[in-house]
Amino acid sequence: LDVGEPGTGIYEVYEYDAGGVQEVIDELTFQSGAAPAQAAPAAPTYGGLGLNALDEPVTLQTTCAPSTASMTRWIAEQEGLLEKRGITIECIQIGSGPETAAALASGEADWAGNIYNNTFPLLEADFDLVVTQEVLMYNLFDVIVDVDVAAEKGITADSDWQADMEALNCSTVGVVARGAAAEDLARILIQEAGLDTECFTYVAVGLDPVSPMVAGETDWTVTFDPFQIVLAAQGIGMSPFSIQRGDGPSGLTWPGLVVTAGRSTVEENPEWFCALNSAMNEATEWLLDTANHDRAAEIIATQFPESLHPLIPAVVDKYYQGFSLTGVPQNEIVSSISEISLAVGKTTKLYGADELILVPDCE
Repeated sequence: LDVGEPGTGIYEVYEYDAGGVQEVIDELTFQSGAAPAQAAPAAPTYGGLGLNALDEPVTLQTTCAPSTASMTRWIAEQEGLLEKRGITIECIQIGSGPETAAALASGEADWAGNIYNNTFPLLEADFDLVVTQEVLMYNLFDVIVDVDVAAEKGITADSDWQADMEALNCSTVGVVARGAAAEDLARILIQEAGLDTECFTYVAVGLDPVSPMVAGETDWTVTFDPFQIVLAAQGIGMSPFSIQRGDGPSGLTWPGLVVTAGRSTVEENPEWFCALNSAMNEATEWLLDTANHDRAAEIIATQFPESLHPLIPAVVDKYYQGFSLTGVPQNEIVSSISEISLAVGKTTKLYGADELILVPDCE
């Protein structure tokens, strides 16, 4: 030990060479009373992204609807995951894909939860829309058949989707809005079953597919949750096959929620979308922990009417593994989803990932 300045210890590390001569190979200096320096712990990441907190807080306008697809955004808001990144959300209530499109195109919304099918008509109309991340990996929509219609036509949970569609030929189908994604899915099912889409009657039911089915106004409906669960739980409808589980024709297993915005908005404010992606990823990780499911149910209860609260545990159980952990868009599926819009006459060309996907460079 060599003594340098008061309070300092200098330790020499040495070894002996082949001739037995001592050689100093290193020298360590310690401050009296101080522990050796420790490496700083690594900062946490969320689906490969850092926190991406904004330098200045911002309030963003987005479209909102009581859809289960929004679960991770609700969690991100109420668990403070958006707040710690400097984002506050203000809602524009919408009831359909066309209303979402209108909010984006008018500039009323800074960003919107959307589905791929609703993006292609906007591109066709020369609105330069982009997708920055994927949120829900399940298809948003599924088919529910009136239980009385199913019994009459011999449709069961074990029957084939094509046979089911043939049994439903020339029937009445409920869709969220005319000309929107739910109707696209219905028409593709009908076409792929070899049936005439114009023989069917399409009824816009908005955010209430239950009442029209109870009233006998629809034989089957293409809807999203919680309404799929509600119709089955109340004995009003049944699920003969599941698009969400991969039944039915190929090409319908598209993601049920993506983040969309105008290209110029993303290019001018990439930090917003990095923070959103990071927050959504953290919310997905939080939801995957079953210890958080009671709290998740409390959060969902703030968005669902009280009459649906008993069904919330079923909603959580169905969807908690369905959200993206990274938000990374699946570029390879964009063209195949675009084929649906082309097939139903909503666009005149195919669109690819290079025209639609824009992921900011995030930390």
